[in-house]
Amino acid sequence: MWQKLLRVGILMGVMSPHLWAQMSSSNLSPSSLYPASTWLQRCSEEIDNRISGKESKVVIPWRNGEEYLTTSWAYGLDLTAVAIARGAPRGVAITPRHVLYTKHYGWHAWPGQTVKFLTMDNKVISRQVEQVRYLGSPNDRVLNLDIAVVRLVEDLPDTISPMKLVAPLGLSDVAQRGCPILRIDQENKALLVVADMFPKDFSETFFRFLRPTDHSPQKSVRKYAPYYESMIPGDSTSPSILLYRDQNRVTPFLISQVTAADLGHGPNASGLAGDIQQLIEQFGDTEVKYQLVLGPDEFTRNSPLPPNPTCELDIVYKKKSAIKGTCYFNLKITNESFIATYPLTAPEGPSWKVSRNKKRASGVFVCDGDHYEKDFTVFIKGPSGHGTCSGTVH
Repeated sequence: MWQKLLRVGILMGVMSPHLWAQMSSSNLSPSSLYPASTWLQRCSEEIDNRISGKESKVVIPWRNGEEYLTTSWAYGLDLTAVAIARGAPRGVAITPRHVLYTKHYGWHAWPGQTVKFLTMDNKVISRQVEQVRYLGSPNDRVLNLDIAVVRLVEDLPDTISPMKLVAPLGLSDVAQRGCPILRIDQENKALLVVADMFPKDFSETFFRFLRPTDHSPQKSVRKYAPYYESMIPGDSTSPSILLYRDQNRVTPFLISQVTAADLGHGPNASGLAGDIQQLIEQFGDTEVKYQLVLGPDEFTRNSPLPPNPTCELDIVYKKKSAIKGTCYFNLKITNESFIATYPLTAPEGPSWKVSRNKKRASGVFVCDGDHYEKDFTVFIKGPSGHGTCSGTVH
């Protein structure tokens, strides 16, 4: 029975739940720039003002086909980065050429397909997909990281605004528990969930949310309850967006995309920014215009992405027969990062152990004679960002 249910989830695009930004001009932490209460206010006041006194069933619908609805509480926000889609994956442009999706079971746009966007004045922009790459395993059924980056054949025009990501250290302050998060579902509804960033571990690869209810412990989030709906099959890739208001404007930040049903937990786009940027560069797109933009501006001071973690990986193959052998591996982290997941993403299922400080790992797996995989990849993370370490069997 569970296999049948899983197949339904796969086919419909929902699976079950399973950078350090440095201050370039100052060593101040965000909390020393603004008290936590101020940051929380800045990520909630825009939504609070927009929904105040409005009937939810009237103002939740956001777009109707290829037109923004003036009755929506989200009307006028520049969310042009969110692709047009009904009953299909809704990617989010993060550069003029690259669109972020989830990868699970291929729930994303594929090469040859067309992705559409809508300008603020309701003009449709169409672009064809050229390539797609995955974070973590290239197998879309290995779900250690659930992010796909799609490359378009042609850049988007200036009338489509790629969405920024929150600088990871900023995320722990800006998106505190109690901060309302805009969620756009497959029916083009502007829904609300509540951010859950405690404990404040900016390196987590999975972003969780809280359900706003009429009986939520925090009275301040109860007003969001009428704007909440559970995620259902087909809602995968729906964006979770932080609306942050500073002294001058309101800026949308993509913090996650729906991977799981119900609350819509998903990958932490902020914590994985280093990996996403690396994937973009693997397409050959190294120009400045293809660099991810982090914010909020007063926190990041336009700081660059930190360097990827580094490590050493040694794998030794010992042949036992004509068709089978054993591979032994040793992994050593060489900077401030640590091991985040199973060290080897290919082949699957190695037996391994990690030292107590998560700086070293060792293990063993079966190699298939002369046809064993020659290259293996390790996923690591830490205060310096996220990255991979590759090794060759010898």
